[in-house]
Amino acid sequence: PNLKAAMDRSCLIVVHTNGVHYCNLQYCRCLGAEDSHIQLMMAGITMWNCGTLAMNFYSKLQRITSNAFPHLVLHRYRELLRVSRMWQLLKLLK
Repeated sequence: PNLKAAMDRSCLIVVHTNGVHYCNLQYCRCLGAEDSHIQLMMAGITMWNCGTLAMNFYSKLQRITSNAFPHLVLHRYRELLRVSRMWQLLKLLK
């Protein structure tokens, strides 16, 4: 059950060096609060470069997440590439 993401928008898929995780989030809803993506950036959600091909990196993460059943880990490679491109653009604009 921990290999399946919730179907609502409060679930964030976190790709970390110790596997793929699904985290439920509570964003600040105070009057004047920043948008959810700004809150994530302010919380220090960052990306780093590992010096290997993204597909190799993601395959390794699938095995770390569930070594016995890596095929049960949802395939999020496209999302990883998209977030990587977005992060590179943000760094460039900064």
